[in-house]
Amino acid sequence: MFIGRMCLGISPLVLVSLSFLWAFTRGDTVIDCDIKGSCILPCRFQASDEEVIHWIQEKPASASAHSYYYKKDQLTLQHPRFKGRTSLFLDQLSNGNASLQLNEVEARDEGRYKCYTSTVAGHDQSFVQLNVDAPVLKVNIDRKGNTITCSSEGLYPEPKLTWSTDPPSVSLQNNTTVRLSGQELYNISSFLNLPNNDVNVTCTVQTRKNRRKTTLTRTTTQTSEKDSELSCTLPAPPRTNLVWRFNQNEDILRQDSNEEPVVSDTWGKHFVDLSASGSLVLKDLTSDEEGQYTCEASNSEETLRSDTLLTIEETQESSSDHTGVIIGVVLVVSCCIIIGIIYWCKKRAQTQGNDPVL
Repeated sequence: MFIGRMCLGISPLVLVSLSFLWAFTRGDTVIDCDIKGSCILPCRFQASDEEVIHWIQEKPASASAHSYYYKKDQLTLQHPRFKGRTSLFLDQLSNGNASLQLNEVEARDEGRYKCYTSTVAGHDQSFVQLNVDAPVLKVNIDRKGNTITCSSEGLYPEPKLTWSTDPPSVSLQNNTTVRLSGQELYNISSFLNLPNNDVNVTCTVQTRKNRRKTTLTRTTTQTSEKDSELSCTLPAPPRTNLVWRFNQNEDILRQDSNEEPVVSDTWGKHFVDLSASGSLVLKDLTSDEEGQYTCEASNSEETLRSDTLLTIEETQESSSDHTGVIIGVVLVVSCCIIIGIIYWCKKRAQTQGNDPVL
């Protein structure tokens, strides 16, 4: 009863202020959206006549995202970067739905949005915090001598990069650089110097939404005859894709999930099989196919890269074949010479037999 008397004694101005304070402190709705995707920023109001709706990006800078009144969209004052990317659910306004759909989301769309609504029944406002993410899709890793390079591109917000080795290394001297691209996305790269290559090296890149890692295993050396089987290290299932390359930039084959491998035209004549363990079986290799063979296999969280330096050893059978060819050529040439001499001798004898007697 005492509390009721107190409330009756509060002026209308104080009640309005308390109502506004409650609306402000009830908290923002948080929406997460991936870059280039579509998002719905929610907003509800008390449905009535003469709707006025304003969506404003308050932070990091004030910008009009979308307006509606007089029964139609009013986009004269809309900020240019929102042009063609916003819309209301016009068929749901009568139900009190003033939500905004934002398409082709950009990194600079991140921020705090205010939804202001007004009708003959009154006005209200609510707030939405939009978080934009460009997750880590791929971590590239490469080795040149004792220097390992790791990079990833098109990330948001600012990512972090870490190195690790197996077996563990006490000190990993690295140099990491983060750059902001023209689309306000982050590119990160790092260089790691190792005293030797007898370790597995892992590079991990992490953003707010996810993280991925790529592991470069120890480089192996293999000497084979014209038929070779090259091994691959696979990540934990389910595997999403596998790629075999020659000398880093020439594709041999690609395989997505559990589909059949797609072999390049150049390597079709050498391809025999791709085993369940990822091993690549090739045939009829020559010295032209000597070099670095790389297997990259990925799942949803990591990529494992295996490098094999292959040397082709000439087989005894090949040597015999070569020797046989050489002997055959020598015999043919010798026979031609002998036949030529015999023919010349016969012609000479005939010439001498026809000479007149003096």
